[in-house]
Amino acid sequence: MSDDFKKKLKDYFEGKLSEEERIEIEKELEKLEIYQETLDEDLKVEEPKEEEIFDKKHRRMIKRGKWKARFHNAFTVIAIFLVVCIVSSVISSVYYTGGEPNRLDVYRDVLTYSVSVRLPNVRLINLNSEQNIFFTNDYTGKLIKRIGGDSIKVGEFEGTMLFNKMSINPLKIEDKYFINDFSHPKGEIKFYEWEKLERVPEGTVAEAYLSFDQGYETDEILQKFKGENLSLIWLAVDTGYEEDIDYYLPIGFPYLTMWHQDDYVMESREVEEGPLFSKTVLESGHYPEVEDYGSGKLRNENFIKTLKLIQEYDSVSKTIIETPIIDNHLQYIEENGVKIYGMVVTGPSKEILKLKEEDWVRGIKVGEIEFWNINEDAGF
Repeated sequence: MSDDFKKKLKDYFEGKLSEEERIEIEKELEKLEIYQETLDEDLKVEEPKEEEIFDKKHRRMIKRGKWKARFHNAFTVIAIFLVVCIVSSVISSVYYTGGEPNRLDVYRDVLTYSVSVRLPNVRLINLNSEQNIFFTNDYTGKLIKRIGGDSIKVGEFEGTMLFNKMSINPLKIEDKYFINDFSHPKGEIKFYEWEKLERVPEGTVAEAYLSFDQGYETDEILQKFKGENLSLIWLAVDTGYEEDIDYYLPIGFPYLTMWHQDDYVMESREVEEGPLFSKTVLESGHYPEVEDYGSGKLRNENFIKTLKLIQEYDSVSKTIIETPIIDNHLQYIEENGVKIYGMVVTGPSKEILKLKEEDWVRGIKVGEIEFWNINEDAGF
């Protein structure tokens, strides 16, 4: 800005300029105002306000804080989950391995016995358990039948137990294998299938469900099979219900005794100390002796003892065999005794056919038939 313009500007404010000079200086001032406005606008674009700078920093800090909170919450949830898993695993381990015998072994026995009592000629084998988190235990096993000299797989056992409760029915039996039943002495003869055995050729083995003309004492019915070239598999027990309904699932007990843990007679027990506080336990003993075609009293007592165990642990067994059934059947059997009205046998088809001549065999239902699979050298 020149000295002359400064002098005119001073005279303008003091009112000393002529009219012509005043108009000229006002035009110059207008130009300066426009220039200043343009300059201010340019500065606004190039230099953001402090408020804008603070707002951007604030948003960035908030965004960073949100992510930190998310990570913290995620890690907290994971940590809680891991703690719950560890605690539940410890509680599950203490629960299932507690007691003498421990619950794991008792539940395994109850499941195995329930299948043997409920399903003729079906056994549960290779029953394994796997402990999970959240107080559960998985059970898996195989269901087998004895046909002739072989055992064939007929299904799977798969179930999950929460503490002492089985979640669903664990029996997965293949459709082609039927669980057959019997004709009660006081009811109609439902099965009379001797013709099937007459038509099959020599060199085959069969599974047969025999129905008797009356309920027999255990010893008495076993003696009737003495000398027969057959394997006795399963004995159907009269419970008082069979004569009142058209269709039912029988209960009974296998020919091979269902031994309980307290049936074992220990003869000796030695404990050997090992390194790092380890121990080796050596035991020897035996179960009671059972006669092939006798020991009826022992077999009956074992059957009733098994029913009482299943009844005691009904929450474990009820998906296989309903609690009211066990309660009613057990009461009837204790009042009337164990009476055998049917039996599952297996062996050469033509040997089973010979039983047609016996007046105490009232009916027969033929189950599975297989080609010869008997090792005669090993006995049958």
